[in-house]
Amino acid sequence: MVEDFRDSPDLVRGDTIGDELVRAIRQIWQIKNRLKELKTEKINAELSELYTLREKVEAEMREGRDMLKQMAERTKTYIKKSERRLANLKNLNEAQEEYVKDRYGMDISAFR
Repeated sequence: MVEDFRDSPDLVRGDTIGDELVRAIRQIWQIKNRLKELKTEKINAELSELYTLREKVEAEMREGRDMLKQMAERTKTYIKKSERRLANLKNLNEAQEEYVKDRYGMDISAFR
């Protein structure tokens, strides 16, 4: 930041053609540096997962499909399957507790 200020075109005083030329050269230098920064930012953005997902979504939309809707439906299906599996595991756990209680007379519900 200090270097940017030091090379600022605003620091050049005077109204001669040489002063104006130095200001113009410094402005060009600032613009070139900013363009390099923007190019780097663009490359980093294009390498991100979010950008890749965006590109895939747009490609699917061009083909008449809604990828995000499909992903949402698939996620809902996974959630439902997981909920059913959890319910089954809870039922199994309760059945095992009942078996141990009936068979051995022990209450193991505190071990959960």
